[in-house]
Order: sequence, then structure tokens, then C-alpha cells
Amino acid sequence: MFSVIKNTILKHPLWWILGLGVTWRVLRWALGMPLWGDEVMLALNILDRPASELIQPLVMGQVAPPLFLLLHHLIFDITGTSEWSLRFPALVFGIFGLWFFCRLALSVVRPSEALVAVSVLAVSYYVVRYGSEFKPYSLDLVVAVCLYSIAQFFRCRPVAFWPACGFVLVVSTATFFSYPSVFVCGAILLVLSVDSIRRKEWGRLTVLGITGFVFVVLFAANYTLIIAPQQQSLSAAFLKTYWSAAFAPAGFPEFLEWFVRASAGKLMAYPTGGKNFGSVVTLILFCVGIFALARRKDGFLLGLLLLPFVLTILASSFHFYPYGMSPRIAQHLAPSICLLTGIGLVQLLSLSKRLNRDAGIRCVLVFLSLFGLAGMAETIANPYKSHSDEKIRSLVQEAFSDLGCLRYRVINTTDTIPVNFLWYLSVRGDTLYEREALTFEKGKEDPICIWSFPQPDRRLENATTKALLSAYVDKYPDVLAAYNLAAGTKAEHGLWHWENHGRKEGRSIAAAVENAGSRRSVLDSWLEAQKTDLTVRVDQTGSGTSYGTQEHRRLDFPTDYRYRFVMLQRSSVGS
Repeated sequence: MFSVIKNTILKHPLWWILGLGVTWRVLRWALGMPLWGDEVMLALNILDRPASELIQPLVMGQVAPPLFLLLHHLIFDITGTSEWSLRFPALVFGIFGLWFFCRLALSVVRPSEALVAVSVLAVSYYVVRYGSEFKPYSLDLVVAVCLYSIAQFFRCRPVAFWPACGFVLVVSTATFFSYPSVFVCGAILLVLSVDSIRRKEWGRLTVLGITGFVFVVLFAANYTLIIAPQQQSLSAAFLKTYWSAAFAPAGFPEFLEWFVRASAGKLMAYPTGGKNFGSVVTLILFCVGIFALARRKDGFLLGLLLLPFVLTILASSFHFYPYGMSPRIAQHLAPSICLLTGIGLVQLLSLSKRLNRDAGIRCVLVFLSLFGLAGMAETIANPYKSHSDEKIRSLVQEAFSDLGCLRYRVINTTDTIPVNFLWYLSVRGDTLYEREALTFEKGKEDPICIWSFPQPDRRLENATTKALLSAYVDKYPDVLAAYNLAAGTKAEHGLWHWENHGRKEGRSIAAAVENAGSRRSVLDSWLEAQKTDLTVRVDQTGSGTSYGTQEHRRLDFPTDYRYRFVMLQRSSVGS
């Protein structure tokens, strides 16, 4: 692959930057970061469904291609639901995407331009992140790179039966692996067809016609059976509202302003960038790269790289697919962005009279390497997307288990539980929900922890930031440890006890301790007064309101079942 690079000044840095990019991806995966909300919502769709139902519309605002879902359903069955197993395919896709992009770049542009382009992709934050995240975005990237590579291979070699069959198979089935690959497939078929007509290669044009026919038939089946039902679901309605700013407006002045703002925002965050023209430098280099290819009269490569943008914008004008706002929905455009950015940067360095081009490239590589190393250091320092994700996992998997909660009961319906809690409670396998959670077996010695979420915030973006947890533990081993758990976080907590008729009595123990200034003595005096086990009932008849619902129904707590319990009241999980 590197035989085209004769200059060792360029060859050795390419190995270095590839190693750096792979290391950063593997590091993020190896740290086993807690799943964050978007990952959890997709994982719950797979966890709760048999394989036969994965083509049905997903819930909680999630969309994913069918073969991605089937692959991960198989992984769930074989390896379980740990963070490492869930994200391993994304890691593989991310590494192969980088490797295939390197091969593609070296085959279509000059070595120095390929080196810069690969370096940009290798250390781009969002590309690295999606290469270790349980979402289909890294698959979008690797499918796009594979499509570009097979188009280049198909164009540069004589038409033969088996390569033609491979071309037909890859292009026609790509959308079952990656929905946005439809824009890359369309671009490939159109550009190759025009190129074949110009070169009068009628045999190649015949293969392209067969490919286009099979592609249209399979995509129509995919759209009718899977995509269209998803577009009619409640999740699709939410997503259209969420991505409304990424749909092209109708008027030309409004479209032009929107297009420039979207293109200079997070769409081109390579290696980094942000909204409100935060990626304008990358956009300028991208435009310089377009101008450079136009001067070389390389219309084939220019059309191949730009037509997916045109098709994506066209889809956004009909509200079929968003353009801009986030790089995660545009990973199919990442190869075009990085290649044209690499070309543009090298062209600008070639124009400089003060700085030798190779010296300039070295400076660029040093900067990108430092950026990658800094990203790795930040990943180690903060191994989570948000601190609340880590606190939720720790609370469910470690803190309450350490305190003696061996069996979990959740009296909410599953749709009223914040999604991060729902995931970590569900993967335990022995968690019971709703009415089933309120059945008790006499004589059981295992401690029971009952959770409730009375007022969950149903907005997806805030689903894990506010919750009210109640933990009732039979034969609680250490109430003081429970209090220390509550007091040791930034969130507001209260430690309460209940009388046997369900009325909250007395003061918040946490407040009493803070006012007294002597945590141990006040807590010890309260514990001394609560030596006898308490019988827990909602009221004298055993009926009450179930948390998370508006209806009143009977809660069948056994009258002769005795508990010692504490309640951790959390107004915020923290962030």
C-alpha cells in the first residue's frame, strides 16, 4: 500500500499517524465508558426484541439499518451486554474505515495530500468517538469508504465477470448496512455512468445499468418494508422536530444563509470544530481542494466527492434526511471532507514562499499529533461522555450492591424510568417491574431493594439528569453507609424513615445532621430509636398510588412482612 510513497519523510509519519489513530480508538473502547443516553436507547430496542422484530420501527427516537441491528442482536446473545462487547463492532468498523481510507487516498491523490488527509481523519474527535460508540455511525463511514474504493477499482480495471458481480453485490446491498450510503451509491452510479459514456466503454455501462436496476429494486424493498414504517412512527416525528434546523428552507436567500452556516458548523468538524462557523477553517481548505481538483481537470474524482453533498442537500429539502448540525449524521461525507481538506492544505503550503512545503507538512503533522495525544489524555482523565452517566452506572452496579441490594424491584412502568437507569437495571436479569415487583416471597433472606421514579423528566435530552430514587432494603446491613453514600455526592439527598401507615414522620435526617454539625451523633441517635423493624404499608387498607402513573390501584404489600428500610431521595443525579 505504501509503495507509492517514495519519500521516507512522508512514509514514516504515515505509519505514526495511523498508529496514533488506532491507539486512540482502542483506548476509548478499552476504558469501558458507561453507555450514554443515545446508546442506551438503541440498546434497549435490541434487548427487548427478538430478531424477527428488529425490522419494525424502533422507539425512543432511534433509527438504525437492519443488518446493523441483527449483528448486534447476535452479539448480545453470544457475548452479553457489557460495554466492551456492545462497542467492539464499532471499534472494528472504525479501524477498518481508517485503513481503507488510507488506501483510497493513496490511490486517488498525491502522496503528500493523502498523508494530510489521512492524518486529519485519524485524529478527528468525532470520527474517533464514533469508532468506539454503540451507534451505526462508524459503519456509515466504512461503508462509504468501501463504496468509493470499489468505484475506483471498477473504473481502473477491465470489465470481468467476478469483479462485476462483486460490484453489483456491494453497491446494491449497501443501504441495508448504512442508510446514508444511498447518497454515495447514487453518486457512484451517476459519475461512473457519465465517465463510461465519455470513454465509450459500453460493457462497463451495461454493468452499471444492471447494478442500478438491482440497487433500485432492493432499495425500494428496504424503503417499503423498513424505512417507510419508521418514518410514520412516533420516533420519526420526534426526529423530524429534533433535526428541523438541518432541513433546507424553501427561499433562495434563506437557503444560501442556511447552507453556509450548516457547512461551516459541526458538519466539517475535522479534526475539530463547532457550530456558529466553528469549522470555517476546514470549510476554506475544503473549497481550496475543490478548486485544485478543478484545475487538474479531475472531473471524475471531483464529481465522486461532491455529488453525495448535492444528494444529501436535496434530501434535506424534502425533509428526508438532515444536512449539518452534527457530524454523526454525515459520516458518509467524512471521506470527501478529509480528502478535499488535505488537498487544499497542501496547495496552500505550496503557495508559501517562506515555508518549504515538506516543512509545512511536518508542522501540520506535529500539530495533529499533539491534538491526538491531547485527546487521549482527555479521554483518560474523563472516561465518560457526562459525569452523570458514570454516577448512574456506579449507583446501580456498585453502590447499592455493596450496601446489600441483591434483588431489585422497580414499581414504575418501564416507559417512566430514565433510560440509563432502565438499562443498568434491566441487564441484571433479575429485576422485576410494575405489579410483579410488588410480590414478595415469605422466608426469603436476600435483601430486596425497591426503586421508584415518581417524576421522571420524559424529555430525551434530560432523561438522566433528574430522578427520585427510593431504596427499601430488607435486613439492611449498614444504614450509616447508605447515609454516607447520599452525603458524598453533589446532589441533594434526604434520608427518611416511614411509619407503618405510609406517613413521612419527623425531619429529614440529612438536614438534621447538617444543622447539628455533628453527623455521627445525630445519625446514631436516630438509628438507636429505630432498632425494631418496621412494617411497611402504603395505608391501612394496603392501597395507594403507584409511582409513575396517574391511576390509583391496590399495592399488595403483605401485612405480616417486616422490613427495615431507608429511602435515598435524590433531586438530581449530578452532571
